[in-house]
Amino acid sequence: MNNDYLINKTLPREVKIVLERAVGDERVLFIVVCDLDKKGKYSRGALAVTDKSLMIVDKALENGCEVRKIDDIKKVFVKRMYGSAILKVTDRDGKTDE
Repeated sequence: MNNDYLINKTLPREVKIVLERAVGDERVLFIVVCDLDKKGKYSRGALAVTDKSLMIVDKALENGCEVRKIDDIKKVFVKRMYGSAILKVTDRDGKTDE
């Protein structure tokens, strides 16, 4: 994994291990380290955007990581709230995930 990406704070070791496996030879552009999982529980996770994919590391996910190819994404929307935000991703088939 390249080291010349933007990041909001230190990447936790366990999250970095998962990301390194998922990234492969893709170039990481930026990472947002987060402290809430998909279920709204406190947890360590991250959103990484590479030159080809959007990757979500979250213990609440079945495999701990979800990868979406940029070419398969139709729309990305951030719903801002007080002190946090929700990322909504809509794929080309119209399926939306938060």
